[in-house]
Amino acid sequence: MATLLIVPGFGGSGPLHWQSWIAQKYESAIWVNDLPLLEPKIHIWANAICRAIDQIEGEILILAHSFGCLATSLAIAHHPQRVAAAILVAPASPARFSENGHILPEHDGTQTIKHLLPKHPLGVAGLVIASENDPWMPFNQAAKLAKKFGFPTINLGLSGHINVDSGHGQWPLIDVLIGNLIYQIESATQSQSNDLVNSNTQKTHLLHKRISNRKM
Repeated sequence: MATLLIVPGFGGSGPLHWQSWIAQKYESAIWVNDLPLLEPKIHIWANAICRAIDQIEGEILILAHSFGCLATSLAIAHHPQRVAAAILVAPASPARFSENGHILPEHDGTQTIKHLLPKHPLGVAGLVIASENDPWMPFNQAAKLAKKFGFPTINLGLSGHINVDSGHGQWPLIDVLIGNLIYQIESATQSQSNDLVNSNTQKTHLLHKRISNRKM
């Protein structure tokens, strides 16, 4: 089964958060370790995600929230061949963070991490789930970010930051979306495996035929 790699946002995801609920539902789910949860330094977070990716065998589906979405995009850009898909929920605005890990007021004028994010499609399957009244990023900006990454956007309406405060503890929709993506990943993997078997079988038959012709 594909590994579900969970990346929390700034401050982490508590026991009532939907990410914690998902972690308990999926045996293949693991959290990214070594994240300085109270220090949103994108390079450190991205490197921690990359280390987690390097330790996993097989297909990977990343499930990220808030600031974790930004760090995840950077990690995927470094490991495009290792990540099969990603679900980015309520991405935080890169304009709210400095490279040194400071949280900035809007339109502060300080250098932000916006220039550090990938500027081209990430090259993996995925989607962005965003809210129309998220205090951490306006919906239109989230949709633009999704388009830049090559992901479709799901509009969750007036759902705040899609966390415990907005009522997203046990969240059936995310469970369905994860299940669908895992099914697609594993179906594609099985198809590739079957193609490889068929190709090897054809090569074996051809080899046997050549050997038989030489004997004749």
